Amino acid sequence: MSRTIEGLVAGGLIAGVVWYARRERDRARAAAANAEQVARLADARAQLAVALRHADGAVTAGNAAGNAALAAAQAAHAARLAQARGELAAAVRHADGAIAAGNAAGAATSDRRLADAREQLAEAVRRADGAIAAGNAAGAAVGTGQAPPAPAAPPTPPPAPASTSRALTRRFDALFLRHGRGIPVAYLRALADAESGLNPDDRLGLINVVPKTLDDYNRRHPEAPIAHARMRDPATNIRVAADILREMIDSLHRHHPDVRNLREDWTNPRFVELATQSWNSGHSERAGVGRVVRYLKAQPASRRPAEITVDTIYEAAIDAQAAKTLSNPRKRDFAKRVTTAYLRERARDAREGLAVTT
Repeated sequence: MSRTIEGLVAGGLIAGVVWYARRERDRARAAAANAEQVARLADARAQLAVALRHADGAVTAGNAAGNAALAAAQAAHAARLAQARGELAAAVRHADGAIAAGNAAGAATSDRRLADAREQLAEAVRRADGAIAAGNAAGAAVGTGQAPPAPAAPPTPPPAPASTSRALTRRFDALFLRHGRGIPVAYLRALADAESGLNPDDRLGLINVVPKTLDDYNRRHPEAPIAHARMRDPATNIRVAADILREMIDSLHRHHPDVRNLREDWTNPRFVELATQSWNSGHSERAGVGRVVRYLKAQPASRRPAEITVDTIYEAAIDAQAAKTLSNPRKRDFAKRVTTAYLRERARDAREGLAVTT
């Protein structure tokens, strides 16, 4: 009997031990699960804190970007307005100068220069209107969160006036040949006709040489400077004009030997147009045709023109920050008109058996 009781007690003790062990095991498992849950919660909280910081940073960056975009649009607007105002002021000064010059010059010269000044003034007003419209559109776009629109293209300039087919006088051909520095006689004839109507008594001479250009010539030839008053002597005028043309042509080719239309080739109308544009609007690397050529060559292939012409120079002159004369449609049309007259005179000389310089 005692053994039975002892067995029952021992069995109870064993059962109790097993139950206790199982309870402790379950408690350990629950504690481990709870610890894992706490760890996961802490990790989630840390991730949430990081996400909140990122969100705060994104909001701050967005506000800064919005402010920067608005500031950039306002700066671009102000720059366009300043440029347009500058062009307008320059055109007004040019008009005033043309009126003053007209009072001292002949009627034909006065009318021509006044028309040129009026066209510059009208072009500047159009650009000012475009700048104001573009600035207003940019400001509205930034305010609605949209990208500012691209600047509008400049207004289409008036077409070049149709050239006449009249034959030009050969009265000065001997002087063109003697003092022309190898430049075709037919070209100098066409240029002189466009500049003065082949009138040696024009205020600036047979081929108009403005005082600033003559000053540049005198700096290159200090040993034999020429007074402005001597520009009405045909031989002197042609010698100076041809020297300036030769310097321009050689300079452009020297700086840009890779540009086909800047290689001296009087059978290539594109070269003749660019040479005339350089004469009439400036050739320098600092602000003239040379500057625009450098700008165009530096553009990505997708924006670079297939070839450099008087039209691509005209279109890129403002972006290249070149002389304003290069973005004047009348100056561009002058180059085309002289080239047309030259080719016509060249063909006439060939038909009549005269020597044609190539």
